[in-house]
Amino acid sequence: MELSGKNVMVTGGAGFVGSHVVDKLVSLGCNVLVYDNLSTGQLQFLRDSRNKIRFVNADLLDFSSLSKNMKGIDFVFHMAAHADIKGNLTQPVKCLEQNTVATSNVLEAMRANNVAAIAFLPQEVSMVSHQYIRLR
Repeated sequence: MELSGKNVMVTGGAGFVGSHVVDKLVSLGCNVLVYDNLSTGQLQFLRDSRNKIRFVNADLLDFSSLSKNMKGIDFVFHMAAHADIKGNLTQPVKCLEQNTVATSNVLEAMRANNVAAIAFLPQEVSMVSHQYIRLR
């Protein structure tokens, strides 16, 4: 799929990895909407693209906001996750909400808004020495 000129949402776009995706999409000429609750993301990661994107500070658990902001989107990069492995063991409900329920909300908002394309980076994938490996 050619992304140039497309309306693209990046969930978790203020995170370290997500912000690099945002920078690349901006360089490709995409209209980028970053949807992030800033629980671990940082606006400073978006400093190079900040004036070229639309930023929404909201949680994926807020389905109404997510669905409203999904209108007109052509493609979703779902980068948001509660990626704290140790914290996930001590806070399983937060892990379930921020990973499983949030992803379900993204998919449902896509369905409701006729968005058919998604790129998803599961939490179990880690970048090591520029190669992606599965941890399980």
